[in-house]
Amino acid sequence: MAGFDNDVMYANNVDFRGVKPIVGQVTADGQLLIGSTASPNIKVATLSAGTGVTIVNGSGSISISATGGGITWSTIGANQTLAIGNGYFCTAGATLALLLPAVSSVGDMIAISVDGSTGFTVTQGAGQSIRIGNASSTAGVGGSLASTQQGDTIFMVCSVANLKWNVIDSMGNITVV
Repeated sequence: MAGFDNDVMYANNVDFRGVKPIVGQVTADGQLLIGSTASPNIKVATLSAGTGVTIVNGSGSISISATGGGITWSTIGANQTLAIGNGYFCTAGATLALLLPAVSSVGDMIAISVDGSTGFTVTQGAGQSIRIGNASSTAGVGGSLASTQQGDTIFMVCSVANLKWNVIDSMGNITVV
């Protein structure tokens, strides 16, 4: 099918390379006409996914969705090693000892909130440290962050792989050791 609609040409299977003779162009699933500053000015191509984006091309369709980027929340009542991409509601027990993960990448996130337990203490492994505002914990196993009351919450992001975490948001009074 080909024709004009309000002075706009439309056509199925047209070769836009600007060569003669004009021949039919069969497109693959998910391909679009995309403008270009290079010649020819219109190309048949697919969209490219960037970080955190997934694109699935189908027959007559393109599905675009976001991947990752969220925190998975759980309620805890026991000491444990923190996991990347997780948030923890400390809901039971005494003050919970929560160890930073030994392996982390820049941009990894962890969140912790006191909601029922006595509190939390984030402990560190060898060489690790945590910065909150202008204060930093003592590097290594002697350093920590601790909550002081119900509702205390921290949201941390890894700034140096395996070693350094920055608190990018907090609520309450956090003690830095």
